[in-house]
Amino acid sequence: MRARFLALSLSVCLSACRREPPPEPAATAPSATAEREAPTCPAWPDWAKDDDPSHLVAELIYLSDGKDPSRKGSGQRVYDSGMVVVWDELEVTMGEDDEKPTSKVVPGGWKEKRARLPETRVGELTRGVAALPRDELGGVQGKERSSTKKPSFVTVRIGGELVRSCYRDQKGSVSQRKVEELMRSLVGEASEASKRLDAAHKPAKR
Repeated sequence: MRARFLALSLSVCLSACRREPPPEPAATAPSATAEREAPTCPAWPDWAKDDDPSHLVAELIYLSDGKDPSRKGSGQRVYDSGMVVVWDELEVTMGEDDEKPTSKVVPGGWKEKRARLPETRVGELTRGVAALPRDELGGVQGKERSSTKKPSFVTVRIGGELVRSCYRDQKGSVSQRKVEELMRSLVGEASEASKRLDAAHKPAKR
């Protein structure tokens, strides 16, 4: 009886000892997405650098398509003082009397608009920017990020910090587009007000 019990115990032991431990989960290779570094905005173009951005509220920079090497692009800036500055490259000079209109390309440069925006309008821009989602106003935005496309840059001040983003597709994020709408509206107002000031100070023809 004892021998039979020992034999039974030994068979159970051998059966248990033959069981191999469960295999460890295979190490998964990092995905291509994980290996790929997060996209970053390209270097800021030299011509668009602001030497003193401490009072900048918002800025738009659009690079040219590169077809004409003499063209850099376009830019718009709004400062907390209401000052509006734009990057101009093309100046159209209208001929007087019966002369044909002429146009010429002038060297690019930042030019201040003569009229300043009222404080209330600058405040609307500041509050409008602050109300937008922060994650749509920093870093690379937009769906297409092809390196063959020229980037567009959007800069906004949120609190005391300048936040910069870029995109390469036809449209950036919803928040970027909102900033662009606000900026274009304000720059348009400053342009129209500047034209009225220029007309008022223009000497009358005799």
